[in-house]
Amino acid sequence: KFGGCTIASRLSGFSWREASTIGSLMSCKGLVELIVLNVGLSAGVLSPKVFSMFVLEALTLTFMTTPLVRALYPPERRVIATSGGAPSKTRDDEGGDLDADKKSLMNEEQPWRYRFTVVLDKLEHMPCMMALTQLIRPPVPDFSSVVSMSATSDPAPLKYRTPEVSINALRLIELSDRASAVMKSSTADTLIHTDPLLGIFRMFGELNDLPVSSSLAIVPHDDLACNVVDHAKQDASQLILLPWLPPCASIAETSEGATLRREKFDHNPFEVIFGTSRDKSASAIHSQFVRGVFAQSETDVALFVDPGNHLNMGAKTGGSYHIFLPFFGGPDDRLALEFVVQLCTNPRINATVVKMEKREIENMQIERPSTAHSDVKVNTNSLALAHQQGLTISSIIAFPDTVYGQTNTQMRMQSETADSIIWSRYAGRNLSDANTTGPLRAALSRIDFTNLVSPVPLHAAIQRASMCQRVLVVTGRSKRLAVEDHHDELKDLVEEHRVVGHDVMSKTIGDVATAFIVSGCPSAVVVLQAANVGMH
Repeated sequence: KFGGCTIASRLSGFSWREASTIGSLMSCKGLVELIVLNVGLSAGVLSPKVFSMFVLEALTLTFMTTPLVRALYPPERRVIATSGGAPSKTRDDEGGDLDADKKSLMNEEQPWRYRFTVVLDKLEHMPCMMALTQLIRPPVPDFSSVVSMSATSDPAPLKYRTPEVSINALRLIELSDRASAVMKSSTADTLIHTDPLLGIFRMFGELNDLPVSSSLAIVPHDDLACNVVDHAKQDASQLILLPWLPPCASIAETSEGATLRREKFDHNPFEVIFGTSRDKSASAIHSQFVRGVFAQSETDVALFVDPGNHLNMGAKTGGSYHIFLPFFGGPDDRLALEFVVQLCTNPRINATVVKMEKREIENMQIERPSTAHSDVKVNTNSLALAHQQGLTISSIIAFPDTVYGQTNTQMRMQSETADSIIWSRYAGRNLSDANTTGPLRAALSRIDFTNLVSPVPLHAAIQRASMCQRVLVVTGRSKRLAVEDHHDELKDLVEEHRVVGHDVMSKTIGDVATAFIVSGCPSAVVVLQAANVGMH
């Protein structure tokens, strides 16, 4: 069967790799053969010795099928046939060009990201994605003028090449047991052209002169995060753009339309222990999906958070935006700083970047939370073991959380050194330096770099940001290699503003972003997490 199916598939036009995969799948034995063998043994047609030989052969070929198919036709070489007949390329086919293009455009002088994956899942998330996509749009006229004048006025000519932005809109549809979802999965090729969310985003791209390609995935809820991560990896995206509405601004869909409501989170910790946790609130379910992307992604991720207090952020089309970045340090904050520099290449955007430093009071002991708040005892030994193994585990109490591997002294020293380097690269740069490219010089001229020392850095950052109008806060998620622990100060902020159900926010977007959301200061918040890769 292997030889016959392989040769027949090769003669039908398949490659040798695909033909051998078809032969491996066809030679797989299974339950049907075992049933036939049992019937033959019962009828006396087969002797016990021959029966045993055939059973061993069936089990061996069945267990060999999966590893053989993965070896002959690995996932990175697989292509998806399109209904339009357009030739599909594997990641290997275009990987060389993409890597070469990345090296030519992304360096220390211009860390621009130009390949984005935009996730579209619900209609109420469309304003978030449109606003974030509008922010990352490069100011083409200004860049063109810089390039055209580089030969005469720029001391470093031809060092900058205008990046061609590539935006891939990934439409996610949850595959449920309902007949409508099954029918949608069977007509995915047609649905990609008729889906209203993709149609809206494509029109948005045409109006803003942005090249938008469309993709559609219909998968179960548990596979949504994995599908986003795999799609971004195959598309060689440099940044995944996600939307999120916090619990205080969640939207409930009704037959009358979309209405705002404040959701209450009643979470049973025993549901997590026995694996039956599935919060029925829409924002909590979406938060689990967002945390799944954060935990699994090997690509940088940007999460646009709409607090719900300034939903008309983009009402003034011709206005300017002010970005506020509290820089505490760590890989996520370094990514946030690079992202702010890229956004400030737009002449309508200026920014304030504050390097925060927490100055502790001497002989001050931080009290540990009282055990009276919880009746569940956690096995600290098992949690420590999970930290050492670098596993992503679920919190035993309240909402699931992503926990990264335990860091050592060397990793922290490398991270602190990287913080100092990137801060001096941008904050301490001389704008008249001949090695500074035109776009970078223009971006840094719109950024105000300052230092701020405070025993309560979150309160100080919120007060500083509240001095600006129409402010967009950009911050790192800081769940990995965080420089400061803001748990106690965040708890005080929550008590001050009397906010209920902040746990899901803190575990999704981090303590710093949660503090800004709780305070109600910003028009919107962008939370970034750097790719979970080794530090160079």
